[in-house]
Amino acid sequence: DGCLRFSPRAREWRRLEPFRTMSLARTLRPAVLAALPLAVLAAPASAQTATDALRFGDRSPVLGLRAAGMAGVSAFGLPDAASLVTNPAGLALLGGSFVGGGFTGSLTRSDADYRVGGNSAGDGTGEATATRLGSFIYAGRVPTVRGSLVFALGLQQTAAYDRSRDIEGKTNLSSLSFGIVDRALADYTVSDGVPTFRDRLARIGYEGGLIDYVPGDASNTFSPPFYTAVLPNTTVSQAARVEDHGAMNEVTTAAAAEVAPGVFIGGSLGLTFGTYSYTQRFSETDINDENRAADYSITVEGVSYAGFRSAELRETYRDRMTGGNARLGIALRPTGLPLRLGLSVETPTVMEVRERYTTLLTTTFDNGRTLRSTDFDADLGTGDFTYRLRTPARATLGGAATLGPLLVGVDVEAVDWSSARFDAPDDPGYFDATNDDIRDNLRTTVSTRVGGELSLGSLALRAGYAYQPDARRELVFSGQPSERERHTSTLGASVRVAPRTLLDIAFATTTLRDEFEPYADDQRPVVVSDRSTRGAITLGLRVGL
Repeated sequence: DGCLRFSPRAREWRRLEPFRTMSLARTLRPAVLAALPLAVLAAPASAQTATDALRFGDRSPVLGLRAAGMAGVSAFGLPDAASLVTNPAGLALLGGSFVGGGFTGSLTRSDADYRVGGNSAGDGTGEATATRLGSFIYAGRVPTVRGSLVFALGLQQTAAYDRSRDIEGKTNLSSLSFGIVDRALADYTVSDGVPTFRDRLARIGYEGGLIDYVPGDASNTFSPPFYTAVLPNTTVSQAARVEDHGAMNEVTTAAAAEVAPGVFIGGSLGLTFGTYSYTQRFSETDINDENRAADYSITVEGVSYAGFRSAELRETYRDRMTGGNARLGIALRPTGLPLRLGLSVETPTVMEVRERYTTLLTTTFDNGRTLRSTDFDADLGTGDFTYRLRTPARATLGGAATLGPLLVGVDVEAVDWSSARFDAPDDPGYFDATNDDIRDNLRTTVSTRVGGELSLGSLALRAGYAYQPDARRELVFSGQPSERERHTSTLGASVRVAPRTLLDIAFATTTLRDEFEPYADDQRPVVVSDRSTRGAITLGLRVGL
């Protein structure tokens, strides 16, 4: 009997006779591999987007030891490790030399909603933990006849990326094979009956048996001249585990001085470095046995692979970032007034990113055979790519008032995200489209931090709140309203455990939202809306010297 097939492009039902494919290109596979253009083999990952600029350029508001309990408020002039990053002029307010450091442990829980074509298809959760050195600082005050002079060296964790999501659902609207065939159709060429693909994932899908090239078949109304292993309008179970790990750090050297009564200036140089890894394991299974051998089969070097059973796509990106920046700040403490004001500017951070990527597709067929995208080319889907990212400049304004034992401060930070730029040293025009997207679709954001500290002798209590708005101009993702703003609430305390030793503890809770596509499908967008809550505890010591 015939099988029903729905064509989302033609928007109509068609009754087709069962077909069996035997691609000439697959039969001639050894010759095909030898003839593939080197440009295709060397094509980079092309994974860099405006989202990467936001990820590597953004910064956690929770910095330092004392400031960590106040949501990072410190730009008004606070003698704390956070000042190395927010306003180095604050170091000049130190009463003496000290050394301090602390570790940060975090737990991030994510809840995800899985939507296909705007409809909910499933959900999932996940947790990720991490423990790292949060900050370290040595600040030395140099004896002076008048005013103050301070030199400092510090290390800060400025951003953390740890998250994990497990997602699963069912759909008859989309398939990994549909997304791959769309990429194949977008840019392919044929020579002597053999297709080659500019898109790396399209070639992986072809080599892994998830799509096949069969020209001249009039019965194919879905995606000619390619067939997909999954028939349109059949139900598949989809599951994904998505993990992000890594952190951004900065080693900073700074100097600050009181150049006039109540006037403090400071400057710093920062060396940024970090790692980021992204891993996705996406699987798709024909749970109702609707995609049979009579519907789809290929022959590779005399071996038949018939009927779709399941597919698994594993993608990994591992980035190493190094870069540098500089800051200049001023802080004012007007004589006779319980006020402090501060202003700092930071140059763009210019960083080099070295990325290694790996993509592997494994397709299992009803006749028990398995085809991997690397079976005939072990290096397919694996490569290295080096590029540069220039993050935006920053300007931060801070103010604080002292009311007896209570200190209340506010920081306001402005960042023009549309000025971020990517650059590929070996291909000057490679990122033109990405940079146009950044310029047109990102905007200037104004982030706010509010915090306070209540001093009670040997005990100090702290609290704070930070708001970081979404940097995108249009808050829509794949046709769905979305947001990526972040909210952080903090509590903290210091206890004097010895005459010159303070124990610091801070707890921060941050809510994050994100959206991503496990794979691209032009006809039925597949979107994961991720809501995460990250709890972090920082425990540290400050010792006066």
